[in-house]
Amino acid sequence: NTASQAGLVPVARMAPYVASKFGVVGLSLALNAELAPQGVRVVALCPGVVDTGIIASTTLSGVDESVRESAQTFYSDRGVSAERVAEDVVRAVSRPRLIVHSPSSQVLAPALLQRLSPSLMQHFSRLAPRVIGLDPSTSRHGSKDPA
Repeated sequence: NTASQAGLVPVARMAPYVASKFGVVGLSLALNAELAPQGVRVVALCPGVVDTGIIASTTLSGVDESVRESAQTFYSDRGVSAERVAEDVVRAVSRPRLIVHSPSSQVLAPALLQRLSPSLMQHFSRLAPRVIGLDPSTSRHGSKDPA
């Protein structure tokens, strides 16, 4: 099942998305426990930033076009290709794990921090929209808007 890094690590200003992705992770874990006796494995794929059209196709309520452009730039600059995530999916089929962090270089450290120190991760979660470019009070990657 495809979830997201947001299914492991909460991000401020994205609560509905985060809730749905946490749900996918929980569903995957529960189904795996339920179906394992029948030999069925269920995996939760949790990709990080992937350079796709997700920003272009996402409704960003209450923000102007510059916020969308900033977020798209972040995804283009920092995102991995969909092909890279597909490689991780192929590996997961041959070596099943409950959760696939893809790429692990983006997803594993924040997921571990969330497990070890949820209160510290809350601080980073509040900063994430600014870094991603989804905070309307900032422009390009976290720098304050001069206006």
